[in-house]
Amino acid sequence: LSLAWSKVNILKLRNLVDQEIIETLFNSKQLIQDWTEILESEHEPYPNSYHILTSNTNASAIVKYIGEDIFTLVDPKLEIDNVRPKDFEQTCLVDSLLDPRIKIIACKGPAGGGKTFLSLAWALTELVKDKRSNKKLVLTKPTLIVGSSKFFAAVPGSLDEKYSIFLDSYEIAMNKILQKTYIDTMKAKGQIVFKPIEFCRGISYEDTLLIVDESQNTTWSSLKTMLTRLGTGCKVIVMGDTSQKDGSKDDKSGLEVLLSSHEFNSSNLTSTIILTNDYRGEISRL
Repeated sequence: LSLAWSKVNILKLRNLVDQEIIETLFNSKQLIQDWTEILESEHEPYPNSYHILTSNTNASAIVKYIGEDIFTLVDPKLEIDNVRPKDFEQTCLVDSLLDPRIKIIACKGPAGGGKTFLSLAWALTELVKDKRSNKKLVLTKPTLIVGSSKFFAAVPGSLDEKYSIFLDSYEIAMNKILQKTYIDTMKAKGQIVFKPIEFCRGISYEDTLLIVDESQNTTWSSLKTMLTRLGTGCKVIVMGDTSQKDGSKDDKSGLEVLLSSHEFNSSNLTSTIILTNDYRGEISRL
């Protein structure tokens, strides 16, 4: 029941359908049919939820439910500039990143699941694709010390110098995607901006790609402040690993509020993706 009410990609739940439906999807890329005849669910799924359909001949298709009995085929060979997803769940994340209708993605997954890498691959590709565009990439995360609920204390140096210690995860991933010279050039031009989430109140953003990492350590108040800064032409990915909360364990984080919110999940502007695999290495998985 919890899966049925969630916008989580229910990829472990395979829905048995006629072979004709699979063929129609691959031929037309879209299917309009009563969802009760397609999905094994007691309640209509949220818009932009992902599902697997399987026929009695074991032919299968990943579909996205748009709403109003409309399903679209998710291309299993999706990629972002030669960066290919490693599993069904990452394929759904890439589909949500590439879908211009989806403006907010909430992505939960373990360390090594590909959240940051795939999101940055998409965002950097968007910046490079149109050099005349005014789009910029804003990267943010809460400034918490691991194992502490306190913000980073005052230390000598500029804001950029103080914040730089929190940005290694972004820097390492970006340098795997593009040459460092390109990254440095975009930062110098102001196309890539690092902004502490605590310093976003009062700022307005337009034509901005926003990535909020470690959002399991945000409060709903701070995350809402960040999201309400966004105007036209924006897209945001809010991601994190709820098993690695460093703040209060009793209060819901900003990410957890989004994942459990009916208002969020019922919007056709949003998508929720749950990644489950860890590709970092056997130590991390253990």
